[in-house]
Amino acid sequence: MYIDTKHLCDVWKIANHFGEKTQLDKTKEELVELEDAITDYTRDPLPFTHKNIQHIAEEMADVHIMLEQVAYLLGIKDSDLNEIIIEKIARTLERIESGYYEDRSTALENKHSFTSRGGTIEISTTTPKIHAYTINTDQELDENNFRKLATFVEILMQKQHGEQ
Repeated sequence: MYIDTKHLCDVWKIANHFGEKTQLDKTKEELVELEDAITDYTRDPLPFTHKNIQHIAEEMADVHIMLEQVAYLLGIKDSDLNEIIIEKIARTLERIESGYYEDRSTALENKHSFTSRGGTIEISTTTPKIHAYTINTDQELDENNFRKLATFVEILMQKQHGEQ
């Protein structure tokens, strides 16, 4: 994704105005908003597909703007970032070709963790039963993690129901 020189200078001006700490915090906020948009889409992609895709695109734009600011504020060069991107793409392709992900996919499907202000909820599945473990959850889950947990449990219940 490319931001032309004029707009890149504007992004840097914004970064300088707010500073490193504020913009790092804002980046985390924008990443959560993108995650929420993706969650909304994956939960129910059909009824409002265009609206959901547009929401994802808007949040991606926000994240991209923030990442440009973070790179500027932390002195991360485009050339260094591009080199890392190329290495990570190559590593992923090597892993796909070697079957690395096929062996891990079952394990990844069977264990999930959700973090809230009150601690962590870890859910693991063992066919045909669902086991839920709560660790240190003396406070309520925030809305975002509650939605993730609810969606995940719903999917697990559907899988469990389908396997019986």
